[in-house]
Amino acid sequence: LDFEGNQSSLGKPALSDLKEGLATAPLLLASEEHPELLEIMNRKFCGHGDREKAYQLVINSDGLNRAKNLAFAQAELAIEAALKLPQSQEREALVSLAAIVVDRKH
Repeated sequence: LDFEGNQSSLGKPALSDLKEGLATAPLLLASEEHPELLEIMNRKFCGHGDREKAYQLVINSDGLNRAKNLAFAQAELAIEAALKLPQSQEREALVSLAAIVVDRKH
């Protein structure tokens, strides 16, 4: 997730989604606890101090944890679906991809 890690682990600079004005799952989920995030997201994080405020609100919410849980659940569903396919290198690649995306091995 963009709120954790570094460029090496993410493949992009940390918090780059905020800089691009993108509202990701941690932000959307955090906005349920901190409705002021909705206004910040509508401004695409371009207001004075928006990025820092959004970051702090996400960190001080359950949004990041909920987004991780959502990612793991979706990866599990993807793996379950892939395992219904006939065994092949392609199927194994799909299973591996789903596991890698959430940094979890199966």
